Amino acid sequence: MPIPTVPQQIQAITASARHLRELTGRTLPALDADLYLRPVPDGCTVLSVNPSRRPQQGLMRRWGPRVNVEAWRELRNESFAERDNQPTRVTPEKAMQSLLIRDAITNQGWMKLLSAACPEQPRLRFLADEFAFRASDGEKTVCDIVAVRWQDDVGIPIVIELKSARHLRRLTEQVCKMATLIAGNLEDFRLLAEASWGVPVQLAPKIERWIIWPSSAAERHGDLDPKVNKCRADGVRLVTYDGAPGEGLNMQAASQICD
Repeated sequence: MPIPTVPQQIQAITASARHLRELTGRTLPALDADLYLRPVPDGCTVLSVNPSRRPQQGLMRRWGPRVNVEAWRELRNESFAERDNQPTRVTPEKAMQSLLIRDAITNQGWMKLLSAACPEQPRLRFLADEFAFRASDGEKTVCDIVAVRWQDDVGIPIVIELKSARHLRRLTEQVCKMATLIAGNLEDFRLLAEASWGVPVQLAPKIERWIIWPSSAAERHGDLDPKVNKCRADGVRLVTYDGAPGEGLNMQAASQICD
């Protein structure tokens, strides 16, 4: 079977996002603060976004004529109970990703925690996470989170990568590659945003690239992160954090929005 084109992959996610919004009545579909419904081409994944209890773990995949909230919560609790004694690899970036999504769920889709880390307090709205688009040659373009920054009435897409290890070259390549894909399929992403939020959306052709990673030793002593200048030169905004999600986390923008 041939691989669907990238526009076809985006359109399939858009159909699922629209269905989820209509089923749940929420612009960021969730069963509760800890259970996020991630739209995928063939339905949705019910995902834990509790940053301290199996973050980013897909508990089940469900689809049907309606969302049975109580039944899915019961399945979630059973799944947690079954897996609590099993080993798990909770990485800092999984915990951070879950924290950001959970924050958006509790704020009607607005990413207030990340906004508060930026001196200009931007209006940031969560769109989707864990995009993985496959080209006809099998090459994948991936990204952790896509959000939108509102400037007046125009939305500026943001590609966000999270990593606990400070591998700047690889992360820069990832955000630049996804930004190029979004720019080349801007109308399809605009339709995805409209389907997700249920309102008219205008997207700017400019795509911002952000990286979130742990603070450097220099920052902890009051100096700039040594990678700030390199990020700025590559058109990437750097956001850093100390601590762990739910345990005294301190997050701050280490650089400004890049033009």
